[in-house]
Amino acid sequence: GWAWDAGASAVTVNTDGDIDPTHSWVNATAGFNIIRYQGNGSNSTVGHNLGAKPHFRITKWLSNSSAGNENWSVYHHSMGAGSMMNLDLTDAKGTSSVFFNNTEPTNNLFTVGTHNSVNEDDTYFISYNWTAIPGFSAFGSYTGNGNADGPFVYTGFKPRWFLMKETNDATNWLV
Repeated sequence: GWAWDAGASAVTVNTDGDIDPTHSWVNATAGFNIIRYQGNGSNSTVGHNLGAKPHFRITKWLSNSSAGNENWSVYHHSMGAGSMMNLDLTDAKGTSSVFFNNTEPTNNLFTVGTHNSVNEDDTYFISYNWTAIPGFSAFGSYTGNGNADGPFVYTGFKPRWFLMKETNDATNWLV
């Protein structure tokens, strides 16, 4: 298992969005924020406490009244808010505005669309949010070159943990 330190206690939630989080934990030094919110089923914004645009987000429902919405929805800044992937599936990148309303996150808000896996009415969700911290974390993309050694990807530091997924083909996520 992997764990990220989001602080020992909840912080004051950011109520700038249409949906007020019920809980928020943040580690600004690591660029990591956990937010718990209750969906409303409408295109909405949720406040986060990163103080910078999230580069990577994973959202999961905590309770759900309908089957088929149990996937871990993934936003990555290199794909844009009009695309999404599922952390627990091998599917290629999908294009849809119903997950993130085709709206990029800002320094204090992220957008959830109308899809039940990120914003079902009266359902609780957990959202893990990361922003890049130079020398500590990086979130990017690269194009393979077909060579056995692959391309060189500069991060600015030696990664201790690396998550990768091919976006244009049905493949496994790799750690």
